[in-house]
Amino acid sequence: MTVAEELINQERNLSVAGILLLTKNEDQLEGIPQQNQQVLAQCLHEAVTNIIRYSQATECYVVFNRTATTFQMQIEDNGRGLKNQDQYKSHGIVGMRERLETIDGDLMVDGRRGTQLTMAVPLKMEGTA
Repeated sequence: MTVAEELINQERNLSVAGILLLTKNEDQLEGIPQQNQQVLAQCLHEAVTNIIRYSQATECYVVFNRTATTFQMQIEDNGRGLKNQDQYKSHGIVGMRERLETIDGDLMVDGRRGTQLTMAVPLKMEGTA
């Protein structure tokens, strides 16, 4: 499963829940290795599931960014946010962190205004070591 495929699936799920999905920079996904795509797609799935179940949000934003060395996927909602301790107790967030670690990735969580998850993975283009 690629991130683009998962975005299509999650757009349907969000729509059914009455949450608008807004995306930016989808072209940044080009050339991301399949293993990274799979992990990021799983994280996207988990994040959207949490938004639908817990956030009381009306909007979800997914933004992709790339630097010379890093690929980032940022998932944000305009919901109720997280308390600091929630990010350590949540099985979903713990699972995302564990998945990202398998590809040397990282997860940053900010729950002060809505919830913002930033996933960063080293940028190794398809076909490079």
